[in-house]
Amino acid sequence: FSRLTNLDIEYIKVNRVAIAKEFAQKYNCILLLKDHKTLITNGENIFINTTGNSVMATGGMGDILSGIIGSFISQKYSPLDATLLGAYIHGKSGEYFSKSYHCITPTDVVNILPKIIKGIEF
Repeated sequence: FSRLTNLDIEYIKVNRVAIAKEFAQKYNCILLLKDHKTLITNGENIFINTTGNSVMATGGMGDILSGIIGSFISQKYSPLDATLLGAYIHGKSGEYFSKSYHCITPTDVVNILPKIIKGIEF
């Protein structure tokens, strides 16, 4: 995100809500900004997702998250709802593994997704 915005990482960390909201407004998009608390905005509303943890700090996790979001969009969820659901479910999969593992792979997440989704009441 620092490269996209040409802003310093520390500046973004301190001002992430305002910067994210402005970015989403400027580019008319849904922005999901990963961190220990994931920020999601459509430029008007700000949502904070607190699911997930450090076991998910593995290459490829963003690809899985994008796929989850894309799958919800293909099921006719709005882009914002798909992003909110995707971030939540992705994070819940990390929480599932955090009791037993120090690190997981994207394949671990893919394999547990049906169980995670089945356990959530929509």
